[in-house]
Amino acid sequence: MTDKLEKALAERYAFMKKGRTLDQQMKSGGIDDLYSAFGCQCEDGWYDLLDEICAKIQTIYNENGRKPNIIIDQIKEKYGTLRFYYHFGDKDQGIHAFDCIGGPSVKFMPGKGDELYERIAEIVSWGEDRSGEICEECGKPGTIRDLMYIQTLCDDCYAKAADQEE
Repeated sequence: MTDKLEKALAERYAFMKKGRTLDQQMKSGGIDDLYSAFGCQCEDGWYDLLDEICAKIQTIYNENGRKPNIIIDQIKEKYGTLRFYYHFGDKDQGIHAFDCIGGPSVKFMPGKGDELYERIAEIVSWGEDRSGEICEECGKPGTIRDLMYIQTLCDDCYAKAADQEE
């Protein structure tokens, strides 16, 4: 995702602000914050979806009178759909998921037992599922396609990608 769009998310949602850059992390011994190092590792077509996910998360915190304590660990595309990994400031980061190509994946939902955290997990799960219907390149309706690698694309972006692959 472009820096411009990532900055727009960070301006609207404090929890989307990045910390130390990749260079800063490497100078201090290695990467310990993937989101700050690499940002949103997906194309611009999912910007509106990410904005909607973040807006819903912010609304839940506002409705509960709680300050957001969600920490973004990584946002990326994997096997054609969005992965939105996070944890809460009062919980350990832990393992997020085991993804399997062509088979079931296992995702761990942080915050079991806290209604607010469970609602956030539902929103993130909804957004990840929805990403399989939105072209990652342009944001139009899309379907999961298998080219050089699996990606959700609309018909037009699929045709362009198929031409480039040849």
